[in-house]
Amino acid sequence: MVTTRRGTEVKSPAPPKKVEGKTRVTSAAQKPTQPKEAEFTWSLILFMIGTFVVFVTYLGVLFYTLPKLEDDVRAGVIKALKPPHKLEDAIVLRDAISEYAADHAFHTALVLASVYVFAQTFAIPGTLTLSLLSGALFGFYKGIALVVGINLIGSSFCFFINTKVGRSIAYRVWPSKVRAFQREVEKRRSSMTNYIFFLRVTPFLPNTFINVASPVVNVPYPAFVIGTVTGTFPNNFMAVKAGMKLSEITSISEMYDPWTLGFFVAIGFLVLLPALLAPAPNFAEEEEEEPDAKKAE
Repeated sequence: MVTTRRGTEVKSPAPPKKVEGKTRVTSAAQKPTQPKEAEFTWSLILFMIGTFVVFVTYLGVLFYTLPKLEDDVRAGVIKALKPPHKLEDAIVLRDAISEYAADHAFHTALVLASVYVFAQTFAIPGTLTLSLLSGALFGFYKGIALVVGINLIGSSFCFFINTKVGRSIAYRVWPSKVRAFQREVEKRRSSMTNYIFFLRVTPFLPNTFINVASPVVNVPYPAFVIGTVTGTFPNNFMAVKAGMKLSEITSISEMYDPWTLGFFVAIGFLVLLPALLAPAPNFAEEEEEEPDAKKAE
């Protein structure tokens, strides 16, 4: 019993119960389990640095083993090792390597695919411009096949790398948003592929967040890859199509002609109709509850 300042007696809380040498604290309400934050360790840091170094080394070796590079073409391919960020960069690259690509299509496709996978794996901007180059160098059918294939490989690399390090990154950059994403994923376990597709074609979440957080909240790998490849296909389709007339367009916005936009809006509406009829995902960041000990104070 505890006596307060007013003279009243209040029953003190019962001590924790011990079960087989372990202390068990009873609580009135059990909270649902949430993914726990992972600490950055030297092993994770070395893994990230090592993976990056391996990719860069591979790109360097690939470049120096390319056949019969003239000096001017070599300078253009060196620029290709840095993912282009602007339309002007893509036009310069196309002019530099178009003649080389005609004689060495396989090696050119390998360089382009390697840079694309590198950019997608480490969330480096420039993949849309690389899709433009695919259309400019290889035409529509070969270009779209190349982009879909390397998109599949790049998203797979991204998923498995973030399986290792994504938890440490996600909970430092987007702590509340990851918890909200976890709740939305749990609601849609039965239709996860459609849900990832839905996120890729809508502006609810940025692609970088989806890439990093999906392994953290246990999105299945097949659903992630299929949803990513199909969800990014409309943009890649238009980029490859626009790449075929790269010398004619002056800005990225010109590749979205009304007929192409209307076609994909109609297809997207039919595919997303079930999701549109359902309540919109709630990714509002919530304030974290204070521990019970602090509330008691």
